[in-house]
Parts: sequence; C-alpha cells; structure tokens
Amino acid sequence: MVLVGGMVVLVSCFISMTTWRTSRDLRNELASLREALAEVPQLKEQIAKLSQSQQEQVDLARSGVDHTELMRLRGEIGLLKQLMERANSRVLPGWSAPDQPLNLPREGWTNAGSSTWAAGVQSFMWAARENNYSELKEMSWVPPNGEAEFQKEAGKFFSLAAQCRGIKVGLPRYTRPDGHETLNGDLAISATVEVIFDGLGDEESPRWVQFKLRRIDNGWKYARW
Repeated sequence: MVLVGGMVVLVSCFISMTTWRTSRDLRNELASLREALAEVPQLKEQIAKLSQSQQEQVDLARSGVDHTELMRLRGEIGLLKQLMERANSRVLPGWSAPDQPLNLPREGWTNAGSSTWAAGVQSFMWAARENNYSELKEMSWVPPNGEAEFQKEAGKFFSLAAQCRGIKVGLPRYTRPDGHETLNGDLAISATVEVIFDGLGDEESPRWVQFKLRRIDNGWKYARW
C-alpha cells in the first residue's frame, strides 16, 4: 500500500510539474505574440515608408527620363524656330520675301535702295516725288542713246508723283535671260509690274503704267527700254 501511495504521489507531482511547465511555456508564447502584435503597427509604418520611398525613386527616375525627353524636344523646337526665322528673313536676289502686292502712300516713299524689285519701285518714285533728276537716273537703266527719251519719262513721273496720293503695285512677272517667264525671281533678268496711281483717273479707269525693271549687277532699276 505504501508503495502504491508513493507512486500516486509521484505521478501527481509529475503531472503538476508538466502542467506548470506547459502553462509557463504558453504564457511565454503569449507574451511573445503580444510583443509581436505590438510591433505590427511599426512594421506596417516601416513597410509603408519603404513602399513610398521606392515609389519616389521610381517617380524620380521616370521624371528624369521625362525631363530629358522634354529638354530634347524643346531643343528641337527651338532649332526649328531658328531655321524658320532664318528662312523668313533671308532675301534671295530678286525676291521680295515673299512677293506680294504693295500699297505705298505718297508720304511714305523713301530711298529703299534697289536690292529687290519692290525697293527699286519705291526708290524710283521717291526720287520722282523729290524732283531729283540725278537720283531718278541713278535708279534707272538708261542706254547710251536714250538720254532724250529718259528725260521725257522723268517729266512724266515727276507729274504723276506730284498729283497722286500713292501707288498700288501688283505682283511682278519675271523674265529669264532666254525671254521665258519664270516664278523664280532669282533666275530672272527683268520684272514687270503694274503701278496704279491712287487719286488719278476714276475708280473704273484709274491711271496706271506698266513699270519694267531690269536687274543691273545686284540691283533692280527702272528700264522702260
């Protein structure tokens, strides 16, 4: 009996010890879980920060690519604008960049030189308005035996310039050295335009003349002959 009683006590102690250890282990595991759960918000925050940082890096890299592409496109656009400005400002010999009808009030006539047909017309009419025979002749091509004829022409234009309010000039008809017409003034040796004298004649029959210019060296000069 004593032996049996001892065995019962021993088993009871073993069970109690095992139960205590199991309870202790469970409490430890529960405490560990609680600690892990307490760290979850911090982990979520760290994960969110990491994700945001990675997204910012991706956006930054993409922005760098977009910025580089944008700068390249801007450079190309700027180059195209420069080329267009150069093309629009470049005046080829014989061109009025571009050819277009002219409406020139009398008081606005100036000595514009003779680099284009339009400049040649205006400079000729300026000299006529000023009654300046030498300048008028300078803006004209006069053959060696054409002085007398030119004096008559000068008198006619002196009168027209004094009476009109201005001139309206049509588009030129260019002629090449071989006598054929061309649209390219750079290939032309002469140009013919119709000049209407504003204020002379009437609306249905205005006073006008056929104004012929000839390319002399690098300039355009009046040449009736």
